Amino acid sequence: MKAEPIWVLMQDLKRSAFIPAPVLECSFHPNRKWRFDLAWPEWRVAVEIEGGVWKIGRHQRPRGFQGDLDKYNYAAIIGWFVLRFSVKDVETGKAIDAIEKLFRRLHAQKTEPVFPLRPGDPRERPAD
Repeated sequence: MKAEPIWVLMQDLKRSAFIPAPVLECSFHPNRKWRFDLAWPEWRVAVEIEGGVWKIGRHQRPRGFQGDLDKYNYAAIIGWFVLRFSVKDVETGKAIDAIEKLFRRLHAQKTEPVFPLRPGDPRERPAD
């Protein structure tokens, strides 16, 4: 039996020397039930592992696909980097490589972490 992709990626992250521990199932919208699979809220970096890429799953059906578009676009508007990976990306190491590259870039630019938004802060939230 294969390990769940999220746990494979978590093991890869634990072996990384400079990537901080992520938050699992991180909520980022004050009203919607949207969550990222993994996130670093203080850096506004998120990871989504897209299941069902090779079969017709929730993410490929029209309603689920549109919901994902809404979620990712809202995240981008409020300043999140959202990295999206397939299960194969996790299994082959592409996911951990991309996450490491992003954190190396953030550290090289001496980017300071941001603080998570407080729910309901109208200054940071675009109108729905």
